[in-house]
Amino acid sequence: MAQIAISNFDVVIIGGGVKGSAIARDAVGRGLRVLLCEQGDLGSSCVKNLARLGLEAFQAPKVCSLKEAREAVQEWSILRRISPHLAKARTNQEQSHWIKAILGRFRATQTAKVAPDVPLLTILSGHRFVMLNLRDAADRGAVILPRTQFQSAERRANRWFVSIRTGCDQIAEMLTSRILVDTTGGRSLPNGLLAGNAVSDAVISGTLAIVKTLGDDPNQVLEVREGTRFFSVPLETGCQLIGQLRDGPEAGRLADLTDQAKRLCGGELDLENLLWQGQTTIPSSGLAESPTRGGDDFHIHIQTDEGHLPLFQITGGTVSGARRLAEDTVAEMAPYANMIGKKWTGTTTLPGGDFQPNLRDTLVAQLQADYAFLSAQNVERLFDTYGTDCNRLLGDAKSEADLGQRFSEELYATEVRWLVQNEWARTAGDIVWRRTRLGQRMTGQQIRMLDLWLAGNSGSDGTQSPRM
Repeated sequence: MAQIAISNFDVVIIGGGVKGSAIARDAVGRGLRVLLCEQGDLGSSCVKNLARLGLEAFQAPKVCSLKEAREAVQEWSILRRISPHLAKARTNQEQSHWIKAILGRFRATQTAKVAPDVPLLTILSGHRFVMLNLRDAADRGAVILPRTQFQSAERRANRWFVSIRTGCDQIAEMLTSRILVDTTGGRSLPNGLLAGNAVSDAVISGTLAIVKTLGDDPNQVLEVREGTRFFSVPLETGCQLIGQLRDGPEAGRLADLTDQAKRLCGGELDLENLLWQGQTTIPSSGLAESPTRGGDDFHIHIQTDEGHLPLFQITGGTVSGARRLAEDTVAEMAPYANMIGKKWTGTTTLPGGDFQPNLRDTLVAQLQADYAFLSAQNVERLFDTYGTDCNRLLGDAKSEADLGQRFSEELYATEVRWLVQNEWARTAGDIVWRRTRLGQRMTGQQIRMLDLWLAGNSGSDGTQSPRM
């Protein structure tokens, strides 16, 4: 692990998912010294969103107030402005119809069965949102440490003393901080630190797989058998998300899911069709005593030691509400740290988002003209992933050969190097399932070839990613 330049921080954040990344960006932008550590890959916790996708399919639509609906529309407009390459409406007409339908129903009834935190016509990738928040935070001075385990924290001498450990079992020097923020629901905190304020143990466990479309009908399928909820939800590019959800901490076996694949999807699930598999747990409820802010179902619980050295626990929330969550969280830090500046994330674009949304098609056409050797599909994908950073990524390439080794029809060594150097990627899984969604279109052999290339070219033997 590279030596950390400083050891005294204002804020140490545990968890590099949607909540942690948004809080890190907001806090460092207000002048706080920030360190974020994540025990796995950055954004790896976004797998929970896949489990929630299946869970929400079994639930009744949420009833929300007119105020909450208006806040959702307002937040969608902000996301569209600061990350137009991610928060993209399919068409302006469709987006207008959605907003009018939502607000029209609320004017008539004051309540409606609508989830206020879901811009229905967007393409907003949770993983990309995490990466862009973290990149911006790092550019502003935050220290971002993936694959770094939080070990312990102790209040003494008016500071938190925090110990962290890298995946290589190298212990960093002791860090100190004024504020400790846990976004993992208490799962990464040692026993005793949360005495009297532990997060509810009630969880739902999910076993998930992304597969090539198995049957003729990829539409959503829901089924409950013996207390287990099975689901199949269509994804993009001819893929399906299939899963099973069970109450309690013990997840089901992938083999059980395989047995149900034919009934769910109309086809056999074998290794050739299996693109990705994973397991996760999600809380079945947040902290019971914490208030809900902004209708987005996130909770901020602050535990202090006689009014000092706070521990913030953040639970709940969604991708589309993460920016607001971060604003509220950082505002609550004011009594404990010397902050400069006010709210700012709603008017400052994320990396690659420095363009007007209505200019997207023009910029894509220009990118296609500049790199005519790329397919139209790849140009669209690159712009939707990196926005105006595409020109920095592709540089002065004049032909396909200038992009280096080809791993698939869309992925070249140039993009892989960009992700290693700028987005902390180390493995093929980091790249094809989190930084991009190319795993849905790559074969197992192509992904293994990428892993071998990374092992020989980008320090994936455990050394620190070039960007720390």
